[in-house]
Amino acid sequence: MSGVGAALRGHREALREGLYQLRARREELSERIRAEEEERRRLQARMAALGRRLADTSESLAGLRAARALIDRTIAETRAASGQV
Repeated sequence: MSGVGAALRGHREALREGLYQLRARREELSERIRAEEEERRRLQARMAALGRRLADTSESLAGLRAARALIDRTIAETRAASGQV
């Protein structure tokens, strides 16, 4: 019977070692998940900031283009008027 007891102890020890390794792997994965979640949060914040900058730049660009179009019209009108004089 001592052979059976020794075999059971060996299996229990192998089971404990397997569980230890699984827990270590789980902790490693949990750390990687935390790091990836933090990176994702930083990237989302950066995307939001870039989105705001893009909207502001687009608005500014529209205003600058409108001002340039007004100047182009004024130049064209001035040339047309000076040609009539």
